[in-house]
Amino acid sequence: LLAPGTGPVGPASITLYDAGTMDGGMGGIQNADALCQGALNPSKGSNAIAFLSTSDQDLIHRPEVPETLPVLGPNGLLIANNWADLFGGGESIETSMYDAGVLPFPSSEFYSGTNVSGQYSSLNACYDWNSPSLQDTGVVGIADLTTENWINHALPVECAYAYHLLC
Repeated sequence: LLAPGTGPVGPASITLYDAGTMDGGMGGIQNADALCQGALNPSKGSNAIAFLSTSDQDLIHRPEVPETLPVLGPNGLLIANNWADLFGGGESIETSMYDAGVLPFPSSEFYSGTNVSGQYSSLNACYDWNSPSLQDTGVVGIADLTTENWINHALPVECAYAYHLLC
C-alpha cells in the first residue's frame, strides 16, 4: 500500500498495488516492505508497506497506515472508504482488486496471512514470510471477490508457490 505524500497536509488516500509474484520466503516482513518500496519507487513522503499479517503485527493494526483515508486502486477506483472497511466479518469491499487495477487477472491470488477481520491467520503466514517450503502454508486472497473472503478465500496454499505480493 502506498500513501502518496501531498506536502505538509499529508496524504490524500491509500493506494494498493501489486509488487509482482513471489513465494512465501520473502525474507520476513521487513524485506517484504522493502520489496514494496522498490516495486514502485514511491514519491518522497510516501510509505510503501507489504499488505501482510505476521505473528507480531496484524494487518489491520499496521501503525504506518493512516486509517481514515480512502483506499483506492491504481486506476483511482474506490476499494474501501477507509482502512477498517477492508476488514470484518460480513464486510464487503466496494471494488474488487481486479476491477480497481491492483491485480492483472480476475483469478490472480495474493498472499495475505490474514483472516477476514484483518488479523494474523495463525500458522498460515509462511513462518512470517520466511519459508518457501511445501510443508508450510500461507493464506491467500483473490482478485475478483468483493465479499469478506476477498482477503482469505480458500484453504491455505503451500509457501513454495508464487503468488502476488500486494503493497
